Amino acid sequence: MPEDAELDQIFYQPESGRLILLADLLPGAGPALGDEIAYSDAEGGEALVSVTEVAAPFTEFNPDYPPEAGSRYVLLTVSFENAGQLPFDADPYDLLVRDADGFLWSLSSVQRPADVVMPEVQSQTMAPGNRVSGVVGFVVPEDAELTGVHFQPESGRLVLLADLAGAAPGAESSATPATTDVAGTTLVAGECEGVEVWLMATATRVQRAAAMSREDATLEDIAILEEHVTEYAALAAAQGTDPVPAEAVAINDLVIAVLTAYEAALTQILAAEEPGKETALELVEAVNTFNDAGQQAGDIRQAIAALAAGCGIDL
Repeated sequence: MPEDAELDQIFYQPESGRLILLADLLPGAGPALGDEIAYSDAEGGEALVSVTEVAAPFTEFNPDYPPEAGSRYVLLTVSFENAGQLPFDADPYDLLVRDADGFLWSLSSVQRPADVVMPEVQSQTMAPGNRVSGVVGFVVPEDAELTGVHFQPESGRLVLLADLAGAAPGAESSATPATTDVAGTTLVAGECEGVEVWLMATATRVQRAAAMSREDATLEDIAILEEHVTEYAALAAAQGTDPVPAEAVAINDLVIAVLTAYEAALTQILAAEEPGKETALELVEAVNTFNDAGQQAGDIRQAIAALAAGCGIDL
């Protein structure tokens, strides 16, 4: 093994799909939910991978497709960010959950209602700087105690993304009534003065932006795009003038950035055919900006929900 490698754990693998921990050489060093774990591959690709929430059991499934008897659904909320200069392949099939008996469980289909907001993570090649967030489903035995979430992008390598061993049974996603904002700040429910008013106004703007972006994605009506350029700008201006509680500053900045990015993307699309411009290149750049904003909008919705839950606010 490499001379400078730091031994972390010793495992026993008596069968494929099972990994039994024999010795923890660095106790207490495991990453927590929300930690961004750096990964680099042999080709020079770099990424940040994180698990922000673990719903175990996940109960908001489509009632027409319940889990089989003796099993339960688990839903991870995860993010991938290409932190390098080369393309990075993000694949939800590389994620595994591990239980206290050492069994490893891979991605399974979990049917959710049609009106859900957070999308499922899809396998994709990400350009440098791109970030994608979404959910990944699993089916595990009903009485399985989850102890960790792992990332296995290549044979012979298992990266721990979240240590769940200290979480309460049936609620691996949180052991305390706290949440984490997009900047990684821990928020306690008692530190929520002024949050509800800000949340209500922000959630309304985010919902409006989401509705507009779905229309914009079709590129069917130029007049609609022109109207939405103005509206995105107005939403961003309103977001920037409202009082912002300290706990929401990072989310507020991201909301303004996303609204501004939507405005910029549509403006570039509308001007793509102007003389002297390479239309195809302009459209590709604009669509990339638009898609990146959409991915960040998913992070915003997740952060808003987490902040609301941490402050005991029902949106």
